[in-house]
Amino acid sequence: METMLSATAVTKLDDGKLMLATTYDGLFIEQNGEWKQILNGFQKRIRDLHSNGNVIYGVGDEGIFIRSMDRGDNWTIQRFPTKATSWNVCSNESGTVVAHGDKTLYFSNNFGSTWETIRPFLCYGTDAPSIRSLFLYKHYVFIGTKIHAKYGGIWLFDLQNHKLKRIKVATNQMISALTLHNSYLVAASGSCRGKSGNISFCEIDEIIKYKKNSWHTCQSEQNASSYLDLSVDQQVLYTTSTQNKTGISKICRVSLEEGMVKACGSIKGHGWRIVNQNEGYVVAGSGESKMMHWKKKIV
Repeated sequence: METMLSATAVTKLDDGKLMLATTYDGLFIEQNGEWKQILNGFQKRIRDLHSNGNVIYGVGDEGIFIRSMDRGDNWTIQRFPTKATSWNVCSNESGTVVAHGDKTLYFSNNFGSTWETIRPFLCYGTDAPSIRSLFLYKHYVFIGTKIHAKYGGIWLFDLQNHKLKRIKVATNQMISALTLHNSYLVAASGSCRGKSGNISFCEIDEIIKYKKNSWHTCQSEQNASSYLDLSVDQQVLYTTSTQNKTGISKICRVSLEEGMVKACGSIKGHGWRIVNQNEGYVVAGSGESKMMHWKKKIV
């Protein structure tokens, strides 16, 4: 186990290196077992990091967007036209990038060089829900909302024809993270009140093809107010949670086959982000960051 700085985001690069967005000291990259600061001087916190090949993207508070085309050696820093926090950025190897503002999507098809603003909830006017999470799959974007009494839940947006459909209703929970595990779309959700956090999943092809979807909810050994992030690698799925009354959050292993969420570790503060390599993982937490059973890749 290795404990590190308070952080808000983490990702792994395709060469096995780790990148950590710390709460106060900018970006660090792990090289040969040591952490090297590679970018600082900006005041906004990075809430998500995502990498594809040589390209790394980051988003965060007040619409900040950062990008490196060379695995972190050089960076461009931009701002989306929003004061909202952008919690997610997703991309693919062909250059499609999607980030978000409060109720808007920012779409690029050239690795983030130029952007188009899309308003998927425009038809709902002032009732439009706010965006909390994104997941890119083929030419679809899955959108998870913040808590919204009328239109909260998960939506499917087609980037080709701009059609929108609601695929899961959740009016008293935010959808904090979305990912793909085997053939299932997996959602992490919860609220700041009570112990309503849960992990749910549904066949992704069923979601796209049919109007009605069958969502399944995992049972949890220990209830959490909210699950915050999801990470999957080599059939191993992890989730993190918000902190409890004592300031500790749980790191959990998720088994969709068993329908169970089992605690396997803990961390000080909120477990903002997690990335795993098989059973090893790194968590970016508000009180500390933690590395467990992480095997260094030899390249």
